[in-house]
Amino acid sequence: MINDAGTPNSEYWKCVDDLNLGENRPIDSLSSMQGELDSLQSWSDRNHMLLNPKKCLVMQICFMRRPPPAPVLTLGGKVLTVVTQARLLGLQIKSDLGWDAQVDSMVTKGSRRLFLLCRLRRAGLPTADLTAIYCGYVRPLLEYAAPVWNAALNNKQINRLERVQKRACRIMLGRQYVSYPDALRSLTLQPLSDRRHDLCMNFAKKVQQSPRFCSWLPPTRGEQHGRLLRNSCLYPQPKGTRRYTTSAKPTLAKLLSEDLKN
Repeated sequence: MINDAGTPNSEYWKCVDDLNLGENRPIDSLSSMQGELDSLQSWSDRNHMLLNPKKCLVMQICFMRRPPPAPVLTLGGKVLTVVTQARLLGLQIKSDLGWDAQVDSMVTKGSRRLFLLCRLRRAGLPTADLTAIYCGYVRPLLEYAAPVWNAALNNKQINRLERVQKRACRIMLGRQYVSYPDALRSLTLQPLSDRRHDLCMNFAKKVQQSPRFCSWLPPTRGEQHGRLLRNSCLYPQPKGTRRYTTSAKPTLAKLLSEDLKN
């Protein structure tokens, strides 16, 4: 029913009943987003649907030291709330494109589910079954959408995620726990950092092989200069700020190049 929902002059992304509009503009130019919202409101009226302004949020991403105020946008006559953090398809997106909130969310959810392992351990469930439950019920919370944020994590965030698995190992092994590396070998588990690397690599290969999404990757060196050289199949290394080079698409290209070199 919402396949034709969208706006002609802005970028938009849809997932079932979730619609996000975006614009990229110079700091000294006026926003055109109000016109796009008016078009969306008109589409909604024509299709006898009702938009809920209370669930619609505005986020401005600007890295100036003194960013200008976000534009005042309305939908259905209601002024939309301006936020610096919002949840989008399970990810906590912040206006500074940092991942503290996402790590907080994953650590909190994962830690809560460790209570189940404690109860099952006390009930006498075998260690192999506890490991299977951890891998299927707890660990996915710590890896959700890893290709989006993994490369941008700092050491503190990496360690926070790893500590959740370390606690899980203590619970599953009980008195047999000696050290974290020994526990990983005993339970046949990988460090979360290694698993995220593998998950990102697998995702990068799927993107590369996808007719629909391969355009996410930049042209290879051979495609850029049209010559068959030793490194023609490699992707050029991304250049720019750390915020850009550790974002998802440049990271996928870098992983694929590193894989070809090895």
